[in-house]
Amino acid sequence: FADACISVSVVALLLFCIAFTIQMYGQNEYVTTDYYAPDSSRHIVSYSSSFCKLRQYTMAIESIIVNNQQTWFLLIWSLNDVPQDAIILLKLFNNDVIELSLSKLYTEEYYAISSVGVFNHIATTAVGTSIGVITKENKYFARFSITPNQLDAIATYGVSKIRISTTMTYEEAKWKRDKLGAFFKIATEDINEYLKIYDKPIIYENF
Repeated sequence: FADACISVSVVALLLFCIAFTIQMYGQNEYVTTDYYAPDSSRHIVSYSSSFCKLRQYTMAIESIIVNNQQTWFLLIWSLNDVPQDAIILLKLFNNDVIELSLSKLYTEEYYAISSVGVFNHIATTAVGTSIGVITKENKYFARFSITPNQLDAIATYGVSKIRISTTMTYEEAKWKRDKLGAFFKIATEDINEYLKIYDKPIIYENF
């Protein structure tokens, strides 16, 4: 009888865990980050995506809430250089152009190893095998401001073309069918739906 009770308890626990996982997956599927910064601002970030014609950039939508005021941003991660005065141009399928200005830029150093020929390598393993040149590179994390009206226009018409500033020139991609605009629309809607479910209190409030 005791063994039977244990078995029932285990099965019940497993069913609870499965149900809980399914529920949480449904609620959080498209939101990857939700946290409060020390200034009590709440940051919610959508899932990220890169696009075949713009593979060197990974994008996400971020919502920041301060004193019940919501602002929106396009986040970009890239190994391509992003200058301090970077802008993004979005051409919609109705030929309107939206310009996004850089709000904040972070850089992070990392070391990369590139393979080289046998005569010009500068690093070797213990057995003398070439492992290539080690160089110091930068990763870039950029936050571009975007307004609700701009998001509405993107959701309505879609994006046919994008240009992103680099130090010397720009990166560009074009689409015959809307992909980027659809991503913006879905990510924004998912964040707003998430906020309806998870309207959590601020730890700093009235402390």
